[in-house]
Amino acid sequence: MSLAELQSFIWPLALFWFLIYWIGGGVLFSILALFRSSKLRKTRFSCLFTLLAAGCGYGAAHLGMRMGEKQIDACLVEATGLLEAFAAMIGCGIFQMMFSGIAFGIVLFVFGLFFMLISRSKNQSWVDEAMEDELVEYEHASCRVEHVDNPS
Repeated sequence: MSLAELQSFIWPLALFWFLIYWIGGGVLFSILALFRSSKLRKTRFSCLFTLLAAGCGYGAAHLGMRMGEKQIDACLVEATGLLEAFAAMIGCGIFQMMFSGIAFGIVLFVFGLFFMLISRSKNQSWVDEAMEDELVEYEHASCRVEHVDNPS
């Protein structure tokens, strides 16, 4: 079995990297968004980040397979079945796949920061304005109660 025949393994590997990037990056950028003072258009950022994670997942899988091509071909000579071929591909190309995964993880982080920058909101949304109005009304109501309870 040759590496050209194993191109169908790129998609499961790309799905693996996509899930790692999407979940791990989503948690990271959620924490970053909590500490930012500006509002974020969550839908825009989420869509851009999902597409970026999918692209980086495919890129990491493809680059890892290309970088480890010689090592994987050497291990595939002994593989007889599809499962053995998959194990040989992962076992012999693990360093190259991890390197490409880390490289595309850095790409994901840099472009994710850029997407956060372009997804900033200039004004408050109607939900934020409504919540702010309710908070102001609640504060006014609590101030009135304090003045009534404290006769001095």
